[in-house]
Amino acid sequence: MPALSFCLKQNLTRTLAMLLPLFAAGAVSIGPAIAQAQQKPACSLEGLNLKSDPYFIATLYPMERQRPLRPIVCAPVGQFEFKTGGAHFTVRNANLFNETIGGSKQNAQLVTVESVDAAGPRVIGRAILGPDPLDGQLRFEPQVVEQNGVTLLRLAPRHDRIFRIAQNTLEAIPAFEWRDALTEYPDAGKGGQALSIDLEKMEGRIALTRDNNHSPGIRMSAFDSPEIALSRLVYADGKLSQTETSIVKRQKGEFDVLDHFNEQDLTSREKIKGLPAGVEACSFGAWSNDRDSKGLNVRAEPSAKAKILGIVPPARKITDESEAIGPEPVRSEFRVIGFKEGWFLIEKIEAPGVRYGIAYPRRLLQPYKGRGWVSAAQVGGATAHAGLPAGRLYSAPNAEARFVELFDAEGLPLAIGMAHAQVLSCSGAWVRVRTQAGQTGWTRSLCSNQVTNCS
Repeated sequence: MPALSFCLKQNLTRTLAMLLPLFAAGAVSIGPAIAQAQQKPACSLEGLNLKSDPYFIATLYPMERQRPLRPIVCAPVGQFEFKTGGAHFTVRNANLFNETIGGSKQNAQLVTVESVDAAGPRVIGRAILGPDPLDGQLRFEPQVVEQNGVTLLRLAPRHDRIFRIAQNTLEAIPAFEWRDALTEYPDAGKGGQALSIDLEKMEGRIALTRDNNHSPGIRMSAFDSPEIALSRLVYADGKLSQTETSIVKRQKGEFDVLDHFNEQDLTSREKIKGLPAGVEACSFGAWSNDRDSKGLNVRAEPSAKAKILGIVPPARKITDESEAIGPEPVRSEFRVIGFKEGWFLIEKIEAPGVRYGIAYPRRLLQPYKGRGWVSAAQVGGATAHAGLPAGRLYSAPNAEARFVELFDAEGLPLAIGMAHAQVLSCSGAWVRVRTQAGQTGWTRSLCSNQVTNCS
């Protein structure tokens, strides 16, 4: 299937990038202009083991530290030049490909820093610039500043390292270690993702989100007004520290990717009419996990004592369409539009197989035609492609919340289309799930498609 081919290619590219060191990029260009390379010869890294390269200053993923870099080649993209302390430096970036230029392109770049003098350029450091942790895109947006006699280099606004240049050597230091000192703002929420670091202004921005993974019972919503911790920074004693911090509202246009998701959530809420008071608006597809042969009860209120309006039909094994459907029973699907205290408000219930053009006999239990409430304990779904990097669980229903990355038994990112054990709650397009491995967290969007891979 075309969707499956796309998904496998996407996951392969992401996996290959993860075999390299993880360096996060940024989204807002605020550094000096980058001179684009013109018709430069391709650079080859085939056979080069960055792990033993004396100029490589990054850290490989733990699972890859004992393995040499896979055979790759690189094509120069551009360069950034600056002078500091009477010295001249060039920072070059190059796209990475598998085996041949023009082949499968990795979502990572090789960055090389050179010191330039009368004898010519000399490499003082290399790093791998990986995808942005917020949206998975790759960006190269360098900045340079002098602080207390030290030159600091930033490759991108959300890169998790900046670099110190001293005596023609390059050293990596944490870019956002100072965010752990933001404990004086407990009411503003937990520190979320690092949104940006601006060396020219010596400012850092951290998203603030509510986090019920660590504070059970906290109500979180995708529609909450976003806030940011804006910190003034100083370099001293070999690290960046915050000197003062203020809480500010995130302004529209500051971070396009966050604006995009927020607007989608607000639009989905506006389309859902007639929600009862106190119900959190949601918008995603799901399926019934109920194994009762009588079907899943649809109730008039979010309570086990409420009147039963009808049912979501039980799963059905379809043998005459096995090539398209497969041997597993097909489940009923529906649209979730609200959540309240362990119950989902659903509509547009479809009997097993109907969505895929398979006839549903009249002799079988028929689906309820209107809206009603079902127990969250019986609702499931699979990961979907929703514009964010796959294989993540967030601590809150916001793209700027902190996240953990999930891997399967082979060490690959949790694939799109993998079924979750249970759906716990929802807000907008976000759903809080429990995975098959027992982990809980938020993911954006859910897929109920049982034929394709939800890409």
